[in-house]
Amino acid sequence: MILVWVTLSLIVGIMGNKREIGFIGAFIISLIFSPLIGGIITSFSKIQDQEAYLANLLLDQHAQAWQELRNHHTPFLADELERLKGFREQGVLTEEEYQSAKRKAVGLA
Repeated sequence: MILVWVTLSLIVGIMGNKREIGFIGAFIISLIFSPLIGGIITSFSKIQDQEAYLANLLLDQHAQAWQELRNHHTPFLADELERLKGFREQGVLTEEEYQSAKRKAVGLA
């Protein structure tokens, strides 16, 4: 019976090898409590490679979003509003045209 307990605890320890809990943590928990409890706790532990993969994926998405913003030739909202304000001050736009263009730039129209 003890041999089966230790063998199952070793299997759970191997399961924990690529997880945050690690081999030693999974093995000791399985040995002290039971291989079943150790297996459950180990299965809820995060996978180490998954964390790195998700972090890299997030960085790639962030870089891609910035690249799309740079490639997209639409001005930022503050720049667009400043440009419209300048047109209004120069008399190119009336107050009504300015307000209408401002609503369109903000996305309200």
